[in-house]
Amino acid sequence: MPSSLPSRFIDRVYGAVCDTVDQTSFDPLLVGFVEAFETLGVTVDRMQIPMTKLNGFRHPTLGAVIMTWRRQGGVSVQLVSHEDMEMGVVEERLSETPYFALLFEGATSGRYDLRPSDQPFPILDELRSEGLVDYYASTLTLPDGSRQVISVCSGDEEGLGEHLDALFRTMEPVLASALYNTYLSSVCRQIADTYIGQITGPRVLAGEIGRGGPATRGGGGRGGG
Repeated sequence: MPSSLPSRFIDRVYGAVCDTVDQTSFDPLLVGFVEAFETLGVTVDRMQIPMTKLNGFRHPTLGAVIMTWRRQGGVSVQLVSHEDMEMGVVEERLSETPYFALLFEGATSGRYDLRPSDQPFPILDELRSEGLVDYYASTLTLPDGSRQVISVCSGDEEGLGEHLDALFRTMEPVLASALYNTYLSSVCRQIADTYIGQITGPRVLAGEIGRGGPATRGGGGRGGG
């Protein structure tokens, strides 16, 4: 377990932020994060980053863009309206997910072995059915003090590694700064508009993003885990 991060990890995260700005897409950020993990010997087969207005994401019609990357399927996107980001709605939606303890009960991380059949949350049953064996979710403390959640899964028989939590705490400042700078970038709204155009176009402009109707692209996104 490295006590400090190698330059190849930092370079890959920095490159991901640059690619995100250049391509006006959040996709390179997730792909870059996955590849950065792999420079440390951590095999990630699924990563999810909910980018929400609670953490600095800003858009006139969207309260969140939930990004999920899968090794087989690429990036999927779930768009969430401001109405569905009201605190009561968020608490209800996340109450049966690993994210609830992170956002509302003060936990900093949670890890689950997906091999047993009796999983505590439906999303873990779903991930188990996809052949994943190890799930880890954590908070990232952004420079402004807000708490960002991120989750990773592996289908490798050795999982995500014995020392993942300690390793993640070492990675946290770099990952948090990368996300924070993405939120601050003036390109953030343009990126969101890119997804809107690809997914829903006129429906969004007509106010048709509402409860129970998230739009997805790629492998079919699902939030909350």
